[in-house]
Amino acid sequence: MREKILKLLDDARWYPSGDNAQPFDFVIGRDEFSVHHVKERGKHVFNIKNSSSMMALGALLELLEIAASRMKLRLDVEIMPSQLDARVHVVEDETIAIDNLAAKAHLRLTDRRPYNLDIDMPALKAAVDGAGGVDLAHVHILKNNGQKKLRDFLIGSDQIVWTYFGAFLDITKTIDFTNSGTVKWGLSPENLGIKPFDVKAIHLMSLYPALYRIANFLGIMGKVGKSNAEKAFSATPAYVLLTADSYDFISAGRFILRVWTSLCGQGFSVQPITSAIIPMYGYLNGCTQDYPKKYLQFCEANKTTLGDLFGTNKLPLFLFRVGQVNNPMPESMKISRLDVDTLIRKSGRATPP
Repeated sequence: MREKILKLLDDARWYPSGDNAQPFDFVIGRDEFSVHHVKERGKHVFNIKNSSSMMALGALLELLEIAASRMKLRLDVEIMPSQLDARVHVVEDETIAIDNLAAKAHLRLTDRRPYNLDIDMPALKAAVDGAGGVDLAHVHILKNNGQKKLRDFLIGSDQIVWTYFGAFLDITKTIDFTNSGTVKWGLSPENLGIKPFDVKAIHLMSLYPALYRIANFLGIMGKVGKSNAEKAFSATPAYVLLTADSYDFISAGRFILRVWTSLCGQGFSVQPITSAIIPMYGYLNGCTQDYPKKYLQFCEANKTTLGDLFGTNKLPLFLFRVGQVNNPMPESMKISRLDVDTLIRKSGRATPP
């Protein structure tokens, strides 16, 4: 059974997590394994009350279930009271049906490139329908017709992230500026689509925060955020919003993983727009003591913006920009994951990236 568990974990380690932080380690038993949150890897100003880590756990558990179905294994999952750890008992079961996403799980990735503006909306809806196991009443699709309200909201969201010093530091600490070989933890400049000159500038500001403060004071960081958001908006044919009736972040992670995988499996390119969603969790949950004043003002003014645009009064969970690109993603833009051997705890202590 250990070999089967190792194979399960090898498949499931490709779960999505904020900035590819991969905040979970594993301990393997005879016919079970446990999932343990690594606080150091999950630490981020936008991991509000560990909401992002909980979503990552949900995505991990869903990917485990998908992989297990292919191996004819049943997983009995027990979520610990922390909502950050889990115990999983593994049982062989020939009656298990193979998940309809099993053959597509390896296709899920983040693609930040410009998308073609032409999009087959019925095919996009069919791809969402093909996710299976999700409540389609909580999936909302919006064709990008240049809506000014959406454009301004996305620009404002991105600007705030770029001008929020704590967010800038936490994001840049995950970027591998040397990019020597495949990035297994965090992100690469190529994956983020950062130009060589900008890479040097961002790297210097991460090393010398005074440079960032000067650039921010001069308005440069806000202009960068605006430019990035405008470029992405002008090269996006559609957006998909996932909603819920309440914030159950583990269930949300499962939901997100299924829709994301189905979209990629049907040939669509997908990029999560976390700057438009995740910080709002903090605002709505009162975790605003460290937010800049202008961020608080932006959140207050935009509490219902996405609901108004997508025609829903449900709670926004996650936002994707969706489209298609003619060419496959270059290998240099892709990122990997930590090896499963690295993720298995051998001494009861968390393994650093």
